[in-house]
Amino acid sequence: MEVSYCDRWHRYLKEIIHQIEVDEARALHDSGKPYTVILGESRSPFCFIEINLGCYGVSFLDEQKREYLMYTFEDTHDGRLFLKEAIWREFIGRSDEVKKGTAYHFSQEGTVSIEDVEHPFHQSTVREHSLDVSANWESRPEFGEYEALARKDRQLSRDSTYSDREL
Repeated sequence: MEVSYCDRWHRYLKEIIHQIEVDEARALHDSGKPYTVILGESRSPFCFIEINLGCYGVSFLDEQKREYLMYTFEDTHDGRLFLKEAIWREFIGRSDEVKKGTAYHFSQEGTVSIEDVEHPFHQSTVREHSLDVSANWESRPEFGEYEALARKDRQLSRDSTYSDREL
């Protein structure tokens, strides 16, 4: 898997903002400063990971570089990351306009709040469930080791698998 680093990914322009060298990215990682990891070819990545102040945002891109699936992990005091949010979007045709989306908000105590929104976004439905969140935990990645965070399909409860088709 090709890995590159930058200051950030520009969501509107759909491109890297200020590519940085591996040594600079490692120094940012070691000092706890923000940087972005690009997975896949830098001109057409499949994923980027924003690392900033104990928060890891993982965004999966489609062939048009639209963010269709996003995971947000938060750093915990025990050195692990907890998946606290997952967002799935479906777009209208080949446009960047969102047709519908679903947001999952997880608590470490074992609840999930699920919000469904459809275009034209006049209203949304929200429901809550209890679930086993043991699969929402990841080890904090060492520099250069992003495969665990970049997994799309996640077994987030004993009953359900949330993937890019279902989220």
